[in-house]
Amino acid sequence: MVLLTHGHFDHLAALPELLAAFRDDGEPPVVAIHLADAAYLGPQAKAAHLRDFALAGAAEYVRGLWRPMPTATRYLAEGDLIGPFRVLHLPGHTPGSIALLQEGEGILFSGDTLFAGGVGRTDLPGGNAAALDRSLSRLLALPPRTVVHPGHGPSTRVERER
Repeated sequence: MVLLTHGHFDHLAALPELLAAFRDDGEPPVVAIHLADAAYLGPQAKAAHLRDFALAGAAEYVRGLWRPMPTATRYLAEGDLIGPFRVLHLPGHTPGSIALLQEGEGILFSGDTLFAGGVGRTDLPGGNAAALDRSLSRLLALPPRTVVHPGHGPSTRVERER
């Protein structure tokens, strides 16, 4: 299974190659994303990525690396369990941003919601600063020693980011 914390191109540009490399008996892995970010996959994906990255001045990045994106085969929602991880729906960076929390071990994969010393941007389509603030409040309420592995940059702990 390939779990996507959100649909931005910098997080899934290599998805077609990844799926090809990990085919199991001819079948590609399940591709899982929150339904609110599903437009970043499938036949409408290129237009969505070009729109977003053009606003960031990086449409050529998308054009240069573009490969047709598969359609999601599973949609994630708040509270879903994926192995030992619970899905947290954390809109703000994108409408379908999620994090994966392993409560017993105090491990969080935060995607682009929370970084060491920073937070995800909200100036691209679908970004929402108020929603991101609410999502960050949820994460910062986690136990202080929770280890945060963000989508970019070094790991941190909840206590450092409070």
